[in-house]
Amino acid sequence: MNITDYLARKNSITDYSQYAAYDTRPHVGTRPAVVMIDFYNLGTSQEATDAVITQSQQLVQTARSHSWPIIWITRDWQQGLPSTLRRQPQRTDEQLAQAYAVDSRFDTQQDTVIAKPRASAYHATDLDTVLDQLGVDSVIYAGHSTAGCVRATVTEGFTRGRPQVLVLECVFCGDMRAHWSNLWDLHHRYAPVVQLEQLTPITNM
Repeated sequence: MNITDYLARKNSITDYSQYAAYDTRPHVGTRPAVVMIDFYNLGTSQEATDAVITQSQQLVQTARSHSWPIIWITRDWQQGLPSTLRRQPQRTDEQLAQAYAVDSRFDTQQDTVIAKPRASAYHATDLDTVLDQLGVDSVIYAGHSTAGCVRATVTEGFTRGRPQVLVLECVFCGDMRAHWSNLWDLHHRYAPVVQLEQLTPITNM
């Protein structure tokens, strides 16, 4: 499947000649990290379909089979912006801790888990340090929401200079219009979108 054509159809774009200058060829190095953004209970229960969870589990399995490090990003609810917390029902600390724990359908015992205080996983966290210590040469992203924390993380990640890609089947958002429009933009500007089945061939290029 041609990803650019597919995303154009999802956005009802018929003429995208103005985007021809963008290089959307994906590249993943020999030592990528898989960064799983906000697969926490509150987000997956509200916005992730069963298909997204299944495909994301396959992504994790692919990473493990290739010994790619996996980093889980969740929310530091104790340091979050008060305005974002006020939009949600009042919860006890115990309820908040459970809401922002990584979905139990994923095994994280072997992995690094980082809690972020803002939208970008790079902001005020040790993600950069972890990636450097792991010897990572590229980043594979999955998670939610496409228009929020995924976009913020991918955009900031672009400034780090590592090649990066987004996995089509493993990125999700409650607003599908925002989902497809942001995937289109990110694909051209910051991180080519790839299918899950493409990952292994790309790393062998």
